[in-house]
Amino acid sequence: MRTGTGVMGIFRRIAGGLVGLILAAFAVAGPAGAVVITKSFSATSNGGIGSGTIAFDDHGGGNTLTLTINNTSPNQTSSGGQNSSIVTGWEFDAAPDLPAIVSWSIVSGTGVNLSSKYNLSFNAGFGGAGGGVAVETLFKTKNGIHGGIYNAAAPGNIADVFPDIAVVTIQFCTPFTLTQIPTATLRMQRVGINGAGSLKILATAEQIASADEPGAIALFGFGIAGLYLRRRKRAA
Repeated sequence: MRTGTGVMGIFRRIAGGLVGLILAAFAVAGPAGAVVITKSFSATSNGGIGSGTIAFDDHGGGNTLTLTINNTSPNQTSSGGQNSSIVTGWEFDAAPDLPAIVSWSIVSGTGVNLSSKYNLSFNAGFGGAGGGVAVETLFKTKNGIHGGIYNAAAPGNIADVFPDIAVVTIQFCTPFTLTQIPTATLRMQRVGINGAGSLKILATAEQIASADEPGAIALFGFGIAGLYLRRRKRAA
């Protein structure tokens, strides 16, 4: 009896722990079926490199699209000088077409709200190299090189720059499911020697991930719980 009780207690604790793990996994990873599309950008100008990524997360078919913009530019030029490439804008097209926007915000990696420093436009590209007429949504700083997201290098005497990462949250009037980002461009300034370079970089690579991991964890957990219930029934 003691042995059986001990074994059943172990199974009971395992089952309880797995239930907690399953719930935690769903809470962290979000809804199953969420699509995250990450675009990568890289180009050179004036001896310096501008690079970054933008991850588009549709949260599994809700009303929200989140963009995580990461400035990954190196902090040195090819000659060893300071490279302070600053992200001052980005544009993208989405499929299917996005619904009407209800609200949007931009917050830096340090928690500073940057929304007042950016403009949002529809169906308007940057123009020139890297621009596009099919662009659906465009963000750009209101003050050009006086605002933006800088890399790990010190930005120098530039007003209103913020470190490394910014998160854009866009709320739409109706739910949607993102299938692809056909085009995306990253706008960078203060690139290279003396900060004199500027770039409009078309995405050079893409990764698509689906947040379905909680489903696998749930199947494993329910399997263990089933074994526990079966053993308990036999013991009864």
